Amino acid sequence: MAKTTTTTKKAAATKASVAKKLSSKEILAMLKEKYDEVFDDGGVFSIKKGGKWGFADAKGEIKIKPTYTGIEEEWIEDIITTWNASGIGFVNKQLKEIVKPQFRSATPFRKGFAAAQHKSGKWGIIDNKGKTVVPFVFDNIMHSSNGKMEATIGTFKFTTKL
Repeated sequence: MAKTTTTTKKAAATKASVAKKLSSKEILAMLKEKYDEVFDDGGVFSIKKGGKWGFADAKGEIKIKPTYTGIEEEWIEDIITTWNASGIGFVNKQLKEIVKPQFRSATPFRKGFAAAQHKSGKWGIIDNKGKTVVPFVFDNIMHSSNGKMEATIGTFKFTTKL
């Protein structure tokens, strides 16, 4: 029995060492055999199967199974926006879901922050760890072109520099 376990461990170690030696192109080709669409996102792979998106790491290991109905085309500040029937969420380049899909709408992250609209319709601000840093009380929040964030409650307008 112990020999089988040792043999199994050696086989797993050999398989892992072979996977480490594969180039990004080889991993891309391997993933394309199993998935409908695959994109190399510079160290991680976006994968699509049956209309759902997920993510694989640089070794080709699936870290987030295809569960999202959509993802943004690009990573901003190493974060990508995802969505499904539950709403909008975010995944980081370490392939951790920092915010489960739950928002009606959201802006891309800038300087570590994103505005998000709660299902109640109110807006707030989250950080790149998924923590709420400004409560969901605003009627609207927008990034402005001059590096500021503008928020409104009724006729009152607030502006803050990021």
